[in-house]
Formats: sequence, structure tokens, C-alpha cells
Amino acid sequence: MNKIPLYLMLGIVLVAVNGSHISEGRVWKPTPILFGGILDWQSEKFFLENISHDPQGQNLNHDYYEGTRNLDIKRLIFLVDRAHTNTVVPALRKATFAPPTLREGYYQQALRDLNYALERLVNHPRALLLMESVAKLVKRPNLPRIYYQRAVSMYPNRALPQAQYGKYLIDNEETADGIQRLKIALKIDSKLKVGHAWLSWAYKKNGKQDLADQFAQQAKALGYRGKLPN
Repeated sequence: MNKIPLYLMLGIVLVAVNGSHISEGRVWKPTPILFGGILDWQSEKFFLENISHDPQGQNLNHDYYEGTRNLDIKRLIFLVDRAHTNTVVPALRKATFAPPTLREGYYQQALRDLNYALERLVNHPRALLLMESVAKLVKRPNLPRIYYQRAVSMYPNRALPQAQYGKYLIDNEETADGIQRLKIALKIDSKLKVGHAWLSWAYKKNGKQDLADQFAQQAKALGYRGKLPN
């Protein structure tokens, strides 16, 4: 597989983007400012086609959490977040004050951006969470299920996506399945703070106060600072 050129590894300091859209995804023709001005343009498509760690085809289905040790994935996260994930919250803010016809357009754009992100980084935690929020706004509460199932089936040993899926199930009145999913998450990472906290809420919902108290105490001991059931 072709490697990313050395000037990309060393040189990009700032990218001024002129957006264009072709084929299945967005392709940019930006003008990077490089050390020495070596390169006059570069595209996201070039980067995605030359990325390593390629489980099922170039540019798709990558593990977000490999970004901590894989420079290619780290750069992919940067590109996807800058042009897609990070655009969702501003779009939703605009939708709040927009007339109904424009509001729907903002929602659909948010869904497209999140789908783009989750096609490339299937277990991107913030994109998964935002997908839940947008799905509620467009009255499609089952939409995130598809993305969660793909995330946990492709990378089952990642604790946070398992926990997020569990919480999603609990929020959608599938409490027993959600609890089992949260237990899987804690089996992978026993120190996952939100896993303990969400289990506490789940057991509270199920009327099991002793277990709710137990997991709330564990969450606090691990440093969780969010709200917990009384």
C-alpha cells in the first residue's frame, strides 16, 4: 500500500478549504500552507485512499480508538471531525431558530454528516451520541441501533461503544438488554466510569436499589462527577 508522503507527515500547518462534493463523499481541494510551500493542493480523497489499517476497503470501517497509536487514523479523525462531526451542533443550533422547511434541511444535513463520519470511523463516540440526538429530532429513534450494532460487531473489545449501546437500549425501554450490554463493557474495562454510572441508573429504573447504590459508589470511587441516582 502506498504510504503517505513525507511532506504530509511533516509539513501541514494550516489548511484553507474550498469545498466541492463529488462521488459518494465530500472531496476537498484545499490549499495547505506547508513548510517551504512544497505542495499547492491536497485532497481528503487522496488521504483516505492512502490510509493504512484497512479492514474492509480503503477509507471505510476504521476503529476510532486506534487514533491513539496510529497516525493515519489520528489524521482521519481530524479530517472527519473538522468537516463533518463538528458541523452537527452548529447546524442543530441554526435549526432551532429556522422555519420548518429550513429546519428539516439542517436535520438532514446533520444526518448526512454523521453517516459520513460513522462509515469511516464506525465507533466514533461523539458521532454515535450525536446520531441519537438527531434521530430523536427527526422522529427515527431506531436509527442509531444500526450504527451501534455495526460498531460493537466490528470492534467488540472497545468498552465505551458497548456502554453507549447499553445506555441507548435502556433509554429505549430495553432495560434488560441494556444492562447486559453494560456488563460486557465493564468486563472489557472494569474502570469505565460511565459504565458504572449508567448501570446504577439502569438498576434504579428496574427497582433494584441495592445494585443501584453499589454501582453508584463504584462510579464515585473511580472519579465520576456526573449525576447519580439517590
